[in-house]
Amino acid sequence: MADTKITALAAITTVDPAADVLPIVDISDTSMAASGTTKKITTNQILGSGGTATLASATISGDLTVNTNVLKVDSTNDRVIVGHTSGSSAFQVTNAGAAGLEIQPTGFSSSPLILSYNRSGSAYTQLTLDGSTIVHALSGSTAMTLNSTGLGIGASPANYGATFRTLAVNATDAGILDLMSNSVSQFRLFGNGLENRLGGITNVPMTFYTNNTERARIDASGNVGVGVTPSAWGSNSKALHVGGGSASVSSTGAGSTASRFAHGAYFDNTNWLYQYTGVGPALYQVTGANAGSTHAWYIAPGGTAGNAITFTQAMTLVASGDLGVGTTNPASDFGTVRSGFVATGASGAIGAKVDATGRACLIAWNADTAGDNNFVQFFTEAALTTRGSISYNRAGGLVAYNTTSDYRAKDIIGPVSSSGSLIDSLKVYVGKMKGATIERPMLIAHEAQEVAPYAVTGTKDEVDADGNPKYQQMDVSSFVPLLIAEIQSLRTRVQTLEAK
Repeated sequence: MADTKITALAAITTVDPAADVLPIVDISDTSMAASGTTKKITTNQILGSGGTATLASATISGDLTVNTNVLKVDSTNDRVIVGHTSGSSAFQVTNAGAAGLEIQPTGFSSSPLILSYNRSGSAYTQLTLDGSTIVHALSGSTAMTLNSTGLGIGASPANYGATFRTLAVNATDAGILDLMSNSVSQFRLFGNGLENRLGGITNVPMTFYTNNTERARIDASGNVGVGVTPSAWGSNSKALHVGGGSASVSSTGAGSTASRFAHGAYFDNTNWLYQYTGVGPALYQVTGANAGSTHAWYIAPGGTAGNAITFTQAMTLVASGDLGVGTTNPASDFGTVRSGFVATGASGAIGAKVDATGRACLIAWNADTAGDNNFVQFFTEAALTTRGSISYNRAGGLVAYNTTSDYRAKDIIGPVSSSGSLIDSLKVYVGKMKGATIERPMLIAHEAQEVAPYAVTGTKDEVDADGNPKYQQMDVSSFVPLLIAEIQSLRTRVQTLEAK
């Protein structure tokens, strides 16, 4: 048939891709004229015929499937599915429970949810977003939470105030890592309710806990307390306070180089005060006072916590090595004193030495003004047994060198009957000690020992391990009773002669 011109076409008023048609000419129909045969085709047939179609604006009703199991738009349930024919999420990659990504349906009252599945099992990763919190879960259990408070791993981050940003680790142990506060470097750890904090928050102490109990802290002033909150030490003093009754403090005030150790007391820059943890006796010792020349020990009786202490300087060691007890200036009061334990092999436990002529090695000062004054006492045995003393006999006005002579300490055998023969047996010489300058009458120890062994100490010709002589010594006062007995005998004989 001849070509026909189409005119006066009416507009299509319905929108039905399956029913609305377009006229086309099929030029492949060779049974007709060379111009082809007029046929019809729908929109759906065009979209499904292959190739590329460009739509300025279009709405597709029903499902759009591209190469089954590759991409499907589920228009009924408003879902996009990749790699499967069906799904339960708004956007789902492969079937739920298999490998891939699933985005659950959302609404104003629910949180967006992204699920990622394990290809070989039921384990999956879940990410929940609600605008203020991001929750990351593993197999249904919360693994990590991020919100305005901080980041929690295994727990929600604890709220320690709006200025803190925390990292909570392990919900069971309530662990927290605090990284920053008010833009100030801050590091704080919690575990099992325990806290370790390192940082620089103004007026906040650094505390250390074990077994849910504070064990140590550094306060805002830099004082350290171990097992106790450090007392209110002065700003010029940095203290180490150990336990309930002892502390050391280094003074940093102008002109001060002293370091102090205190028990039951603390220093507030002006006064020593009784420590609040106890009201017993207080003491402290100071090193480095007076430009490092003195080490001193101070004591005070018990008092009320927080009250000022009046210390007494009980002992003083000066730089020259002079040690004074009850004096603040041993060099001035007593002269040079050198004391300490004598080396092994020496004959005593304590030695004293002076460096100047006229100074005493030992000073015994009993300042009592009534009765006799006791200077030194001598004891032996494991059970204290008095052997003698040195004292001042006030009535007689003399120093007495005493040996125990009480009858209760003696076994009396009888009167002396051989005083003359004993005296005659003693050999008296004129001589002088080596190093001395004058002669005097004297006895020889080993000879006197043969007559009166009780009067002599040591053995004739004895030497020490180095071959040095160990000289014998003698107590000549032990001959006094012998002399008295002989004088009495002489008086009796004189009286008999005078009576004739």
